[in-house]
Amino acid sequence: PDIKIHITDCVCKGNDIDGYKCGMPDVLTGTNLGPSAYGPPTGRFARWTGLVESLVKQNPATGQWQYYAEWGVHDEWSLIQQLGLDFARVPRPALNNEPLHDCSPLVRFGPEPAIDKDDKADQEWHEEQAAKAAAV
Repeated sequence: PDIKIHITDCVCKGNDIDGYKCGMPDVLTGTNLGPSAYGPPTGRFARWTGLVESLVKQNPATGQWQYYAEWGVHDEWSLIQQLGLDFARVPRPALNNEPLHDCSPLVRFGPEPAIDKDDKADQEWHEEQAAKAAAV
């Protein structure tokens, strides 16, 4: 009941037409006071980290921005240890039913950014410096 999710950063790429793909690292805290997928309550406090990636788009019917897709991964091992559970006894499915992902992006944005003349000059300067340092 006291779970808190602290989003520590948010990085987005996209536009107002296609939507935004956002990456958000987070820190979760809470006390295990009720039954969960891991078993009965332990009464222990835990703090664990993770990362969520979301696709946020404007709903054409309402004009409201909303989540269209979300994927997250959190340090479940840390959570299980902090709750004092034996991983070998934690209930889990005998089979991973999550479908395989083809690794294609949720959305593609274009055109790709181009390097302008100032960026090109900076890049050449850094390459020259690296070459000089390697020659020493």
